[in-house]
Amino acid sequence: MSELSALAQEGGIVLLSIFAASAVGWSLLLWEVLSRPDAPRVAARSTLEAELLWLAAHERLAFDRTVLRVVGALAAAAPLLGLLGTVLGMMETFAFLGRADVPRADALAGGVSQALVTTQAGLIVALTLLGGRIWLARDIEHRSALGGER
Repeated sequence: MSELSALAQEGGIVLLSIFAASAVGWSLLLWEVLSRPDAPRVAARSTLEAELLWLAAHERLAFDRTVLRVVGALAAAAPLLGLLGTVLGMMETFAFLGRADVPRADALAGGVSQALVTTQAGLIVALTLLGGRIWLARDIEHRSALGGER
């Protein structure tokens, strides 16, 4: 746990924002997986029951598409947050260079390290959330083809 804390301090608030985006995105995807009904499709006994079953499936697909959009937005935001961390880290490095007569390597490394850590985290979160989004999009497409849409 201390390594995670050290990493969060190294990456600053930007890295914590990337972690938060990842947590929200993966929570939504996990909720999608765990909340799926496992029961096979049952034939309706009446027209009203058929309409209600269709409406429930339609509403679920609409909600799933909303989750799809949110996860996609988080996947798109993650590398941008990483880029923000890169810019802030390099600004810190250049500010140090402007203040000091002779730059110390360890002080320069701090800013560069922040830049690289946030960039890496943003790209990893974006790629993993993109994979989850692709899975969810295929699942929605498959369920739509099975009759969730008219």
